[in-house]
Amino acid sequence: MEGLTFALIKQLSAFHRIDILLHLSVADLQRNLERYSAALHSPLDEVAPEWRSAVDLKQSAKSLRAAYASYWQDKMQELGFTHRGVELVKGSKNQRLYWLVFLSRSEFANDLWDKIRHISGQGQLGL
Repeated sequence: MEGLTFALIKQLSAFHRIDILLHLSVADLQRNLERYSAALHSPLDEVAPEWRSAVDLKQSAKSLRAAYASYWQDKMQELGFTHRGVELVKGSKNQRLYWLVFLSRSEFANDLWDKIRHISGQGQLGL
């Protein structure tokens, strides 16, 4: 989570024609959410500023993760990005590893993402 700052995405959003494919760590959120939410400052604050004022910290860990992710998506929309689906990538033992999130302002790019994200299985794209 630490390398994915809101400030960086905000800087990139200054480019009118930009598409961003992000790796958002589910594993980090699952392992460290309790520690991150208890700290005065954590990587989550850099990824989604002011999330603590918008998200109820007293909910279950699963609900808290979902609320945090929803808040982050709202922050991306404030920057003018749309997203069409978040792809969950799982490990060989079906463990949740990360989400792939595609952010864009382009209808063409969003349509392309829709077409390639529905490949069967979790195989290679053959590029």
